[in-house]
Amino acid sequence: MARMRGPRAGTTMRGMEPGAADHAGDRMLGVVVPELGGPEVLRAERVDVPRPGAGQVRITVRAAGVNNYDAKVRSGIMRAPDLPFVPGEEAAGVVDAVGPDVSGTGVGDEVLGYTAGGAYAEHALLRAWTAKPPGLDWADAVTIPIAGEAAVRAVAALDPRSGETVLVTGASGVVGSFALQLVLLRGARAVGTTAPHWFDDVADLGAIPVAYGDGMVDRVRAAAPDGIDAALDLAGAGMLPDLVVVRGGTERVVTLADGAAGDVGVPFLSGGAAQQNTAVLERLVAMVIDGDVVLPPVTTFGLDDAVRAHEALASRAHRGKVVLLP
Repeated sequence: MARMRGPRAGTTMRGMEPGAADHAGDRMLGVVVPELGGPEVLRAERVDVPRPGAGQVRITVRAAGVNNYDAKVRSGIMRAPDLPFVPGEEAAGVVDAVGPDVSGTGVGDEVLGYTAGGAYAEHALLRAWTAKPPGLDWADAVTIPIAGEAAVRAVAALDPRSGETVLVTGASGVVGSFALQLVLLRGARAVGTTAPHWFDDVADLGAIPVAYGDGMVDRVRAAAPDGIDAALDLAGAGMLPDLVVVRGGTERVVTLADGAAGDVGVPFLSGGAAQQNTAVLERLVAMVIDGDVVLPPVTTFGLDDAVRAHEALASRAHRGKVVLLP
């Protein structure tokens, strides 16, 4: 894992530089959602290369993250853009053009950041970004933006303190891996629920692994006999009632995964563009550079294998991040 500190890059930007590659009007390979449905609706097609607007840079995409949000938009569970559209909310790549009002970032810079959709393509527009550390693989870099921000937001809401014990469900997932490490960095202990075959992965991060399923409450109590001070649900699947029992109430219990949280009096933490900013990216990248956070493993697919990538995401057969490599 690269630990070298790279140059910083901001979200305030300058206009398109002389000599910048302007591919507007050209065509590129992208993954298109022509209709809502399962993974099978995804199509690799030629689409227009986008032109950066104010406050944006365009990158030649080297890696694009595949997230549960993408699958929910593709299926219609969450509101989708007008059809057809290119999905994807995070990408890493090389800047090939910058929009108006841009400073601090130039053509040729290696960056990672947030898109406003459109990451599953050979070129994409970033709305917030930071420099990619030299030596960090592209696929590793794109594990940071979405999952890292979600974990930062969730752990901040729980505000774990030194000596406390925090329970994290879905601990072997990408957000879970970040969350466990952020809890430990605050001096708290972490207990993480996962499948038994991923116990070693959770333990390697410094947490106590516990199997989910029937009997989880008793297993958590055995692992943390002094009690659970805060609990984070990243698994959904109706686990919140058990978390409330383990915690002894709803105080300091939050979820990013269960839309029915209100039924048990637990807040559902929703994010958005305001939270997905350069400041949080720079903080996360600094933790990676300094060795405070270990990035999750990745499973990669080509753009023309987006269907398989979404199937892999749904199957949860792979621990870590699913990534598209154009």
